[in-house]
Amino acid sequence: WLSCRFYHALLEMVPSVDIDKDYLYIEKLAHDSYFAKFALEYGKVLFCPEQLVLYRRHGHNVTTSHHFKLSPL
Repeated sequence: WLSCRFYHALLEMVPSVDIDKDYLYIEKLAHDSYFAKFALEYGKVLFCPEQLVLYRRHGHNVTTSHHFKLSPL
């Protein structure tokens, strides 16, 4: 799993989401993926292969991914 870091300028470019209106779309999209789509459109995305934090998933995480089958890159 990866972490996401971005400049504040990107935050100002990304439109806010109405959770009530866009729930089905947002339910299947992690917040870092949402920002990455805009970063690709307005700038660039860089990959850092170094592990910088410990990360674990559990059954009660707020973000999704249990809706998708993930495959290795």
